[in-house]
Amino acid sequence: AVVGLCVFIMAHMIASEIHSMIFKARPSGDGRETCLVTAGTHGIGLEIAKRFAKDGFHLIIVARYEADLARAKGDLMALNSTISVHTLAKDLFGLGAADELCEEVQTLASMYTYFIYVDEYDLYLLSVIHY
Repeated sequence: AVVGLCVFIMAHMIASEIHSMIFKARPSGDGRETCLVTAGTHGIGLEIAKRFAKDGFHLIIVARYEADLARAKGDLMALNSTISVHTLAKDLFGLGAADELCEEVQTLASMYTYFIYVDEYDLYLLSVIHY
């Protein structure tokens, strides 16, 4: 239980720091910005998605399992019912998965402002790309 609490606190702190870094340099938007978050159903990915949901960003969350995506979507919509949350069940370790993700995302959002890549298998490797 202590380890789980420590992981939750660490995820919350990292998400808060990323959120702060992004919003220091954030251009003024029209309120229709979209953020794509991988591994967005738990840990750091979910915490980052929650921060963006609270700030009115539409979300595209990517994870492996439909059940986890449905739960996360419900949690995110509960935080802000004015946003849209799209879910994509995708194993990004599969051959060609990144290309498939790009094609699917293009049909969901003509432009997304932020792409946040979270990889829990590489000790939470994070990449934040602003478009």
